[in-house]
Amino acid sequence: MKRRDFLLATAALMGQSFVPNVLGATEATGKLVYGLDKNDLGSRLGRLSSRLLYEVAPSYLYDLVNVSEDSTLRATNLVRESVADGNTLLQATGTIMSLYPCLYENLPYDPINDFVPVGFLGESTYMLVVGTVVPSSVKTVDDFIDWVFENPRYRNIGATLYGSEGHLAGLTLAHEKNIALSVQAYGGTSILVEDLLDGYIAAGFLATGEATEAIAARRLRVLGVTSAERHPPWPCVPTLAEQGVAGMDFKGWYGWLAPSNIPLKSLLKLSNAFEVMHQQPVFRTLQASLALNPIDLSPAEIQFRILKDMERCEHLYQKYGLSRIVV
Repeated sequence: MKRRDFLLATAALMGQSFVPNVLGATEATGKLVYGLDKNDLGSRLGRLSSRLLYEVAPSYLYDLVNVSEDSTLRATNLVRESVADGNTLLQATGTIMSLYPCLYENLPYDPINDFVPVGFLGESTYMLVVGTVVPSSVKTVDDFIDWVFENPRYRNIGATLYGSEGHLAGLTLAHEKNIALSVQAYGGTSILVEDLLDGYIAAGFLATGEATEAIAARRLRVLGVTSAERHPPWPCVPTLAEQGVAGMDFKGWYGWLAPSNIPLKSLLKLSNAFEVMHQQPVFRTLQASLALNPIDLSPAEIQFRILKDMERCEHLYQKYGLSRIVV
């Protein structure tokens, strides 16, 4: 591995932003808008990916802009209403593109008609982690369920964002294991991790690649992942489906999107530069360091996935009785 590749991977693992020296006096040409915590996995991914894009295509240099104070809706709408010249992009997740249209009564954007995919950054899954209040003897999902029966005050399970894949995973776990777990939605990952470490909540669903230091130190312990099959970057971690939780198949993703009225010439130029960046070994190293599955999806395949995920989440929202939200 080249020295630069090592520095990038190490910076990603430590949650720090590594900026190549060539960017020292260079002004950004655009904004990459992201509607979640500046310290979460998606922010690290966005910062480092934008700099890698600059290295392969110096005409593109995006500053990551976190718009998390007023929710992800504001960030998404900001990009929708921006000038469609390729200078303002949205870093999206599967949650805001596929699940929110099922959750909100009057969503201010349409993920298919208002946006066009630029490229796919990678796929994650979610992991059920237990915090410091849970004894080390709890090693499996069934161990955790038994422990909750004996300690009902800890029946809350955390998830980032109401109606998210992590929220649905918590509802599925409760339904399939026939236990009255209550999913507590957090506005950001860092707050959930703090509560897990401080013992205010016993367990939660986090995206793989989050809380790496706490997991490495065994302060948080992973009981399983929510994908139907084992997550390729983590082949030794069992799935919750393997542990008897039927219907457990939840994965997330990160990608870049532009306003749908961007000129075709500009979109093709940007998409081609993104694809060159995507194929660089250093980008694969970055994905691996963040526990992302490096599957490749074309813009058309990304739109198809959004539609299929919408169909599934609509069914699950009805099954679990999640009330729709009026913006």
